[in-house]
Amino acid sequence: MAGTNFWKVFLFTAVGISTLFTGIAVTASGAEQEVLKYRLVKAKTLHLDDEATAKSYIKSLKSLGCESKVANHGGHFDLSIQSMPWREASFSSHAAVTKWEKWLKSLGFETRHEH
Repeated sequence: MAGTNFWKVFLFTAVGISTLFTGIAVTASGAEQEVLKYRLVKAKTLHLDDEATAKSYIKSLKSLGCESKVANHGGHFDLSIQSMPWREASFSSHAAVTKWEKWLKSLGFETRHEH
């Protein structure tokens, strides 16, 4: 049973190390990524004028793991969004993370940008 103890210690150590480094993303080449944390605690509805914009927003929000729902009425689209828990995404450049952070803030998200 000594082997069982080894794996318990290994697993505990691995979980501890991954918890210690949560939020740090490294590419295969070893270059550090920039991390953007975000949330939108209170649901919000956006009024969008065209279907293409609504679909683009839905695709972007879905890629970030946010909840969204769209309704078409009165010649416009109502897009309801929410993301209660803090989520995070990694970006390869400062310019990319800044772009996404600016867009999320314009939608009312709280953000935290980490290097």
